[in-house]
Amino acid sequence: MLGVVWRDSDGAKLVAKLTELLYEAASNDYLLRGLTDNCRHCDGYGYLVLYDDGEGFKLVMEKFDAFDALNVNSSNDVCVINLKALKSTVRKLAKIIEGSKRGLLILHARKASKGEPRGVMHAHPYIEGIAARDGYRLIALAHNGGVDKKPLARLIGVDPNAYTDTHILTLWLIKQLIHGKDIEHILKEAHKYTRTALNLVIANIEVKKELKATLYAYSFISERIKDEDRLEYYKPVFFKASGVEGFISSTVKLLAERRNLNLGSISEKITHLLSASIS
Repeated sequence: MLGVVWRDSDGAKLVAKLTELLYEAASNDYLLRGLTDNCRHCDGYGYLVLYDDGEGFKLVMEKFDAFDALNVNSSNDVCVINLKALKSTVRKLAKIIEGSKRGLLILHARKASKGEPRGVMHAHPYIEGIAARDGYRLIALAHNGGVDKKPLARLIGVDPNAYTDTHILTLWLIKQLIHGKDIEHILKEAHKYTRTALNLVIANIEVKKELKATLYAYSFISERIKDEDRLEYYKPVFFKASGVEGFISSTVKLLAERRNLNLGSISEKITHLLSASIS
């Protein structure tokens, strides 16, 4: 998973490279070894990108999961198709980003928890809108980790079996925003529902008199996680380099270091909120 904002051509070049590394991380996540038999994030993918190519801001979204295809017969077939589609997608996405002046990106490759709903509608990011008389607000959220969806589902009045934990978390967050709560307060309140980790990237795109986009990246790891390998897997990576800042998963960071990419200053604070905007 990654969530980034870039503000110039140098930042765009780095983001394009990180985008392609997401495919490599999804294909073989080194940090999952010892935690699971399947080290692939191949249960669907999705992205939201807002970019300025000189003509103005353009918004593009895509979600995919071959699980929905009726002619796919096995979970391994689905995995192979999803990874092939992700590889093609990140290449196209990298070209868009390289040709842009500035932008915001959320990109996620899903590894679904056992028993959670599958399909294209359940690929991250989840995207919801908030309409008001003076404008419109779009929220996109992607998540690594797990939350207890049953109490959250009761709070918003939905069937927890019909939704993923991240979808319910998104709907709950939207409800809090509508009631006027600020995002940092909401995320801290979500700690009590966190089973494993609350690693989040959130795009907040507001259109009133003009467009303003803010990336929020947040991390919290439950105290119940004691295993060192699992802690390393969930470790957040916040970075700020020339013309770019954001959040990347720990596996993407390892791959970036192997390719000598300059990520600038890095923070791996367990509980941290990053906010970065473009307009």
